[in-house]
Amino acid sequence: MIFDEAPALRLSWIRALLVPVDPSRPAGVLILPPTAVGLSDAIGGGLLDDAVYATVNELGYCVYLDEERNAHGLPENRRAVALAARLGWSSLAGQIDLRGDVLVVGISLDGNDTDVP
Repeated sequence: MIFDEAPALRLSWIRALLVPVDPSRPAGVLILPPTAVGLSDAIGGGLLDDAVYATVNELGYCVYLDEERNAHGLPENRRAVALAARLGWSSLAGQIDLRGDVLVVGISLDGNDTDVP
């Protein structure tokens, strides 16, 4: 019976882009459960700050960060800043401080987390 349930559980997982602040760790796509715990674990276990929802070329996305990144003195994530600029995420400019590990997911039309565009 476990085998019957496993494929259904995997279908609900999402692909998210993790951009670590540590330049020695590679950025890459992770497969995560779309839960607060799953997303939080991906960025190091901090409380999630998911205040930035936007679209680029009609594809929705959300940027997750540690809510207490400034209080914890996390360093600026230069790779995430460069990615945001390169992809034309002008909606991020001046809205958030890209510090610590950054996780990017897609947003469905009904506002749920989905695969990164």
